[in-house]
Amino acid sequence: MLYFVTALSAEAKPIIDKYDLKRIYSLPYTLFEGKDTKLIVTGIGEQNALMAISTFLGHFTPKKGDLLVNVGICAAPKKFAVGSVLLANKLTSKGRSYYPDILFEHSLTEIELQNVDTPADMLCDLPTDMESYGIYKAASRFFDTDAMLFIK
Repeated sequence: MLYFVTALSAEAKPIIDKYDLKRIYSLPYTLFEGKDTKLIVTGIGEQNALMAISTFLGHFTPKKGDLLVNVGICAAPKKFAVGSVLLANKLTSKGRSYYPDILFEHSLTEIELQNVDTPADMLCDLPTDMESYGIYKAASRFFDTDAMLFIK
């Protein structure tokens, strides 16, 4: 089973279309499902992500071999071209870090992804989002560290 996580409906739309997902109403979150695929839209921010993922995975408990994929946009320093696809190998918030294990060969640029509480007016030294840290924190209760991907 693939478990997709996005913060925004606009980030979810291409996944919904690609996998022909249908809206379900079993939880108080925006959820979609299809054959071997589920998707949740968490809303913006670490706390929203933490609560949504805890509820989502508590209700639709993953099995060994399932994969969680967080897909979304992020702010990034100018050295990253707009539209670059980045794969987070470190998620940092307030001096604490998580390390998703990337145990496969790929051609993506690996990055440290910094979590912030509010949108910043100026770019940071690192790519930045508002949800990935909370997603990892909640999902790590259900998934092994090599079964979660954070693609920005």
